[in-house]
Amino acid sequence: MNDSPIALLAWIYEKLHDWTDNYPWTDDEILTWVSIYAFSVAGPGAAGRIYYEVAHSGEETSYDGVVQWNGKVKMGLTYNPKELKIHPKNWAHTLGPVVFLSEKDHGGWGYMYYLGKGLADFSV
Repeated sequence: MNDSPIALLAWIYEKLHDWTDNYPWTDDEILTWVSIYAFSVAGPGAAGRIYYEVAHSGEETSYDGVVQWNGKVKMGLTYNPKELKIHPKNWAHTLGPVVFLSEKDHGGWGYMYYLGKGLADFSV
């Protein structure tokens, strides 16, 4: 994606189209999302950076390691029907202390943007 603006546009458009609740994205909104990736300091390849870092860290990633690292961090979780994977809720409780859990009847990736509700909306 670093060398192809069309590939970046296609990659992001696919996410906006397939991972949301049929929100009618405008051209300006799509180009805004593309611009965030293309013109950020990290560049359009930033999304893949975490995978590179994990693969080349020299440490083995395991469930026990995640729990040890995350065991004291309080978590808030929201389940949306358009998420790519919907894991059983009791799985989340094995990662650490869940202090907030919400299940929505709509939404998916980026739902706070296209539904117009911010992070302060913690309604169940």
